[in-house]
Amino acid sequence: MIYCNHPNKDQIKATDLIMKRDSRFLTAFSDFGVDGIIYGNKLALICIPENFGIVIESSMLSNTLSNLYEYIWKIA
Repeated sequence: MIYCNHPNKDQIKATDLIMKRDSRFLTAFSDFGVDGIIYGNKLALICIPENFGIVIESSMLSNTLSNLYEYIWKIA
């Protein structure tokens, strides 16, 4: 998981092992308010505050955002 400037950073990191995840944090950005999930050639964008979500099936979009995610993961 990549978090943007999350106030509970220490608490999240402390539960990584239990949750079977690895968390990274970007301090240069504030929260974008939208979560993204990439699965195969599908991309889900979810905005909980606005009660909205969309699934897009596109190899080009999922590949592009997967590459962007990998880059951000390395610098986080």
